[in-house]
Amino acid sequence: MEARFQKRLSDYKYALVCDLAQYESGFALLDVSTNALVEVQQISVSRTTDQPTGEMYEKFDDMVNNILNKYNLQVEDLLIIKEQLPINCGPHSTAQTLQALAAAHAVFNINIYLRKLYTYSNGIHSISVKTYFKKLLGIEKPQKDDIRAAVCKYYDIDPESITRDESDAIALWFCLCGAKWNKDIDEQIKVEKKHRKTLTAKHAIKESDKEIERLEGLKWDEQQFTTQISLKLGLQSVSPTDN
Repeated sequence: MEARFQKRLSDYKYALVCDLAQYESGFALLDVSTNALVEVQQISVSRTTDQPTGEMYEKFDDMVNNILNKYNLQVEDLLIIKEQLPINCGPHSTAQTLQALAAAHAVFNINIYLRKLYTYSNGIHSISVKTYFKKLLGIEKPQKDDIRAAVCKYYDIDPESITRDESDAIALWFCLCGAKWNKDIDEQIKVEKKHRKTLTAKHAIKESDKEIERLEGLKWDEQQFTTQISLKLGLQSVSPTDN
């Protein structure tokens, strides 16, 4: 189920953040209220199987079952976040790899749909992650190693103890909480305000005002979140980002 504009971020107990790929996918489970990293997992699919997406489906299904049972969660307690599927081939990808990635996203989406899990829109674009860390770290073009070092330092993790896919998943969480959540709400408020200008009936205008107020109430304290990270990393506090 779509999570955007439905509940406050703090209404969820845990967030499961996913960096998907055909053969190696990284996952991070976080406590929303404390920002604590609960656990990380890597799902590896055999490169010799003739049904990699089927194997991924089964392993993801088992992982979610274990998380729900281990932490005594209902489906409404868990927010699913993933990296957005690229629409074009990047400099290091081909049409074939993009097709394989799309298949991985497809089986992932089927699983969360059947479970009726809340998922954050179509995901977070990698460019948004880099933009957030550019502002956070004060680096013009942060590389994957810069971002990995930052999330590992924040959580006191030995970089050798987690995979790059797992640290990439954590970076998606930083971006959502530090910029993306509120930015999407602000954009939706603009849409609603534009709609309000077309209304003439008093009751319709009143309902639109209520919707704008509701959306404002869904916002998250992203500045406090980013300040907390900045202090832990020994950085200067940064202003709200524009992703």
